[in-house]
Amino acid sequence: MMNEGVILGASISAANGILACAALRWAFFRSTKVFYGVFFGGMLWKLATLLAVFLYLSRHPSPHSAPFLVSLAMGTFIFNIVELKLLPKPAAAKVPHGF
Repeated sequence: MMNEGVILGASISAANGILACAALRWAFFRSTKVFYGVFFGGMLWKLATLLAVFLYLSRHPSPHSAPFLVSLAMGTFIFNIVELKLLPKPAAAKVPHGF
């Protein structure tokens, strides 16, 4: 059914989003190099997931593959925004009074 495709796409994007958020929160307190490596690695992983699902569906066509792909892409986009909002805020720099 069409609902199964939407639920599966949302589930895969949610799993990717949760893993990426946990990895970014871990990397946030490490060096800048580690943080950006995890950030861009997570983006590449999400793109690879989208490509793998697309290639699988192109070889095994289903009448409900469009809702699956749309929900996967939309969920990935939404979880990218959410993961950036959930990052810890850096401590504010202390500025001496009078400057």
